[in-house]
Amino acid sequence: MNTQLKRIAERERDSVVTRIVELESRNLALQEANRELTIELHRLQRLVYLDPLTGLGNRRYFTRAIETEIQRAARTGSALTVVVGDVDQFKKCNDTFGHSVGDEVLRGIADTLGRLCRRGGDLAARLGGDEFALLFPGVDQAAAREFAAKLNAQSALTLPSPQLKVTMSFGAAVLEGGCIASVRQALDTADRALYEAKRAGRDRTEIMVVTPTGTRSPRGQQSLAARVLQAQ
Repeated sequence: MNTQLKRIAERERDSVVTRIVELESRNLALQEANRELTIELHRLQRLVYLDPLTGLGNRRYFTRAIETEIQRAARTGSALTVVVGDVDQFKKCNDTFGHSVGDEVLRGIADTLGRLCRRGGDLAARLGGDEFALLFPGVDQAAAREFAAKLNAQSALTLPSPQLKVTMSFGAAVLEGGCIASVRQALDTADRALYEAKRAGRDRTEIMVVTPTGTRSPRGQQSLAARVLQAQ
């Protein structure tokens, strides 16, 4: 009787061991499959959300980010600054120096703008062509002015030709705390500010503030140069 019980117990133990080995093997296979899926997911995300020329987020990525940040700002009552900008007379740069130099200019701009995004949540993106955008959660009107000054402070980059001088114009939309705005309203306001910067002579940043009662330009706003790249 005892011998029979021992045999039964041994068979059960062997069965459990076999099951454990089987589950461990399946778990390893699942881990490997999950690793491969993660790699593929990251590859697809890079294709979908990254600009291949500059390595910045693309328009699709920026759109998702601004939607999230506008919702967060509305929920917390914090400020949010949205900036759009483009290269002044970029076509002339391409026509004069060639598209390879133009691409190098865009990569240099991307590097400069990326260095401005040091906090968690800050974002620089290339929307397409020579158009870029930045997102600064928690940045109010005063901090937006400081941002424009930083563009000057970080402007010195070496470019392929000593004759090549590249400037940018920017428009900033500052959504004050408590302001409920749509993505379209934020971007349209930044675009209007960019238009004002172009009309005022380019190579500058203009700021418009979106408040709960409407949109305005800051009273007494000084001209803010926005030189991003300049040959030394």
